[in-house]
Order: sequence, then structure tokens, then C-alpha cells
Amino acid sequence: MTMARFSALEIAQAVGGGLVAEAETIVNGVVTDSRSIRRGCLFVAIKGPNFDGHGFVREAFGKGAAVALISDPSLILTEPKRFFVVVEDTVKALQDLAAYHRRRFKELLVVGVTGSSGKTTVKNMAAAALSRKYVTLKTEGNLNNHIGVPMTLLNLTLKHEAAVIEMGMSSPGEIARLAVIAAPSIGVITNIGSAHLGGLGSVAAVRKAKGELLGQILRGGRAILNMDDPNSAPLIKKTPLVTITFGWGEGADARVMESRLAGSGRRVTIRWKKKDIAAKLKLIGARDADNAASAFAVAAVAGVDGAQIVKGLCAVRPEKMRMEPVRLANGALLINDAYNANPDSTKSAIQTLMEIGGEGRTIFVFGDMLELGPEEEAIHARIGRFAAKSGVSAFYSYGGLAGRSAREAGLAGRRRAKVGKNKEKLADEIAKQLRPGDVVLVKGSRGMGMEEVADRLASIVGRA
Repeated sequence: MTMARFSALEIAQAVGGGLVAEAETIVNGVVTDSRSIRRGCLFVAIKGPNFDGHGFVREAFGKGAAVALISDPSLILTEPKRFFVVVEDTVKALQDLAAYHRRRFKELLVVGVTGSSGKTTVKNMAAAALSRKYVTLKTEGNLNNHIGVPMTLLNLTLKHEAAVIEMGMSSPGEIARLAVIAAPSIGVITNIGSAHLGGLGSVAAVRKAKGELLGQILRGGRAILNMDDPNSAPLIKKTPLVTITFGWGEGADARVMESRLAGSGRRVTIRWKKKDIAAKLKLIGARDADNAASAFAVAAVAGVDGAQIVKGLCAVRPEKMRMEPVRLANGALLINDAYNANPDSTKSAIQTLMEIGGEGRTIFVFGDMLELGPEEEAIHARIGRFAAKSGVSAFYSYGGLAGRSAREAGLAGRRRAKVGKNKEKLADEIAKQLRPGDVVLVKGSRGMGMEEVADRLASIVGRA
């Protein structure tokens, strides 16, 4: 349920739809799920591959919806005393309505965040830093797609002074559309990696798709780009926008000078305008130093004082299943990083596992990385060799592709490599061997559900 308020006439005009309602009818909030209906709202009937919201219009009205946004005009005959706005495409109409609402806020600072990995962490960090000076709206969770972005923007109210909008994609043109809706003045691209190769075919195509964000930045805006990422170099070189860089390299505007584990977090030092600024993050990921640098750049460009930026960065906690540390009852440490995986984030996870190390063994539990296209087996083999070269003590896998990684790790490193066919049995076997001081990290693509392994492992051993 969003917070936006419109008249029925405003909705029809914003989305180019036909109005079957009293023009002055007011709606309070927008809903796409009939289970979340509040009295007086607009219900948007969305048709997807596995559902059709038009089948829930009657239920929505019964729960108190004031107006329904539909693409099936026959519903008007079945609900003759109800109010409708009729369009050809309700998803596009939802996006158009969000764009209309966003443009009600002329002075709003909008930050768009995309990239192959690290988007959610950077979004959280940037929002936390900006909130030290501005009332800030941010994308909740991972609602970063063609529906999540407009629904986030429809939560804007007069109190908001800034918004940080995460933008995901699976095909060309999606980022451009989301950026047109959000109209950002600052655009962040965390990195360009090999995620989405299955749909886009090449890193160059991924770069082009992610780079669509920069083409929609408002005049006078800024691009925040990764100086260390060779795949981002063409964007840095070609964009006409004023560019702020981040990374470890000499010459980066927000330069990481130090990153090391410190207790249950990470100590990071960022050099900005010749001044070194230290922060003790509550995050443990090796890439979180880079994420902090990009978020620092966002807030600094927006005029937030450096000390206040640090307070914001240090307030951010790991999200569930994103480098989430879980201390186990037997003294071992479980890191649940099962939300998603691509080659770059997986290498970073392994680096973090080895950095944490500890007195015991380093155990990597890996599920398939999906959507990598025809090179998927070769990419998984490289991950296995990387893990072996990094020195992991044991490598457990689930899924045919991750099994290739495990076999490659075993061959390359002569380490224990186990290919599991059942997630429960895999967790059981790890639990039997887990000792105090061991560190076990679980990772895989969303479709693999590797959190089941992490959850069962924590349940068997117990949480501290």
C-alpha cells in the first residue's frame, strides 16, 4: 500500500486512460495485491505470466477499494456501480502514474542505483548517509523492478527531500524505463559484471544496459562510477556527465585507503578531498569498502557533512541472506550469503571467507549460479579453481553446475570437495563435521534456495 493521493480524473489524465467514475473521487494509496487493500485506495489489476489481478477486482471493491485500474473493459458490466480507469496496459499505467507523482516533487533529490552486484548494500548505505541531512525514501528490500520502482515512488510524500531508488534489470531497455520514471539527478553504477549473460550475451551488452541509467540523469546531475572496474572504464570515458569515481586506485575521488576486519564488522578508511575519514562498519564483506566509498560519494555530492556520512554508514546492518553472520552454539561462524550469486560476488564472498579465516577451517557451500548463458560450465569451473587457489579447506556443492566447481576445486587444490544431491543431507553432513573456530559460508543463486542449507545447519548446531 503506497501513500500517494489522487483524484480519479488525475489518474485518468496521468495514464491516458478512460474514466468510468466521478472525476472528483479521491483515492488514498495504490495497491497491486488484493490482500493489502485499504479503504479508499486504487487497485491496479496487473496481469502476469502466472496470475491475473483482474480476477480479484470484485474482492478489491468488497474490501473498500475506491477505483480499479483495469485493461479488461468487460469488468465494467459485471460491476456496474463501481469506479474504473481503463487502459491498454496496467503495468505501463502504474509506471506512468508513478512518474506523474514523482514530478510533483520539483526539489526532490533522487539517486538511482544499479550494477551487477552490491546494489542493495549501496542503496542502504547511501540512504542512511543522506538521511543524516534529508528525510529520505528508499527502495525496501529488493523491490527494484518494473513494478517495485513505481510502487516505491508512489510512497513519496511532502516530507521527503531525497529518495534512493534501486534499479534491477534482466533485458535491455528496462533500466532506461525505470530511470525515466524516477528522474534521478545522481546515478550510481556499482560495477559491470557477468550477471545476466544468459539474457544479454556479453559483458558489453550488460554495460550498455546498465549504462542506460546515465542517459536519463537530469541536467546538471552526477555519475558515480567504479574506477577499479575495467568493465566500467568505457562508461567513465564516454559519459558527458560530471563523474565522481570510487575505488582503491590512485586518482579515485572517493578512494579506499584501508579495509580490514575489526571484530564483528569492518574498519574502512576513505580519502575524500585529501582528507582520510575512518568508519567502523557493521558489515563484513570484502566489497563493503567499495560499497561504502560509492555511498560516501553520493552523500558528499549531495552536501552531507563527512562526519554525518560516517554516522549513516556505520548504522547500516547486513540484510538477511546478504553476508549475514550467524554465530553458532558450538563456536563456529556461519555466513549466510544465499540471497543471490554471480561470478564477481562469489569471488568476493570467497575472499571474505578467507579473510575471516579464524582458527578452524574455511568451508564454502555453493549452489549453481544461474542465467550465465553458454559459458556457464566454464565460469563455474573457474570459480572452483579460484576457491582452491584461495585456500578454502572444504568445498561443498549443490546443483550440477556447482558440482563442476567442486570437482574443479578438488582437482586444483587437492582439497575436500563434496557434490551433494540433497540440501538436507548436505547440511547434515556439514553439521556433523563442524568444529569450534570453523567458518562456513553458504552462497548460490536465488533459484537454488541455498538458505535452506544455512537454516538447517543453524537449526542442527544451534545459534549462540
